[in-house]
Amino acid sequence: MSTKSTKARHKRFDGHGNVRIDGHPRWRLICCTCGAMSKALNTHNSPHALVKKFEQLGWEVPDVVVYPTGGGTGLVGIWKALEELEQLGWIGSRRPRMIAVQTEGCAPIVRAFEKGLDHAPAVENARTKISGLRVPAAVADSIMLGLIRRSGGTALTVSDDEALEGMREIASSEGVFAAPEGGAVWAGIKKLVDRKAIDPDERVVLMNTGTGLKYGELVSFEFPVVDRVGS
Repeated sequence: MSTKSTKARHKRFDGHGNVRIDGHPRWRLICCTCGAMSKALNTHNSPHALVKKFEQLGWEVPDVVVYPTGGGTGLVGIWKALEELEQLGWIGSRRPRMIAVQTEGCAPIVRAFEKGLDHAPAVENARTKISGLRVPAAVADSIMLGLIRRSGGTALTVSDDEALEGMREIASSEGVFAAPEGGAVWAGIKKLVDRKAIDPDERVVLMNTGTGLKYGELVSFEFPVVDRVGS
């Protein structure tokens, strides 16, 4: 993440101890992976959002859940929440198809899924403007790949431009200023519909993991200029 990014400035402003890591890319990867491992202990935010959505759906499990995938803790947490809901007796044993969306410039899970691997090799020289998806070595790779396959799901990529266009489409159609991660999910679902991988009558949940307010550097527009009357 660029130290000049909106997200970095926000973290410094609210007192979080983020630091810039200089040096060899492999060293940065090791440090980022260690940080992601600590995050793996907290897999509750995305499951909480999904549980609220299930409640809105009358506790009916959707057919498909589409998630923007970086480190993978959110996707794993959702699966864990489904198991706990079944233990509580709130849902049955049926599970949605889990679909992971990554960017073309950083897609370790997608590449491993396509090759039938159980682990995802780290991506060298990962390139994407979307910092939440710029995770070249996911800490939960084997767990993610396993649950995607068990659920009958899939993994696919979108370009950065497609994700940013997805942000605009969500904003114009839903009035939600989604993060580009959410835009990636939107772009991904459009591809799946075109491929007929999702039926029109299926119930699909798209997970948006943040707000576009943290990505001000990626959003550009011009305000129309209105002359004063009589000027």
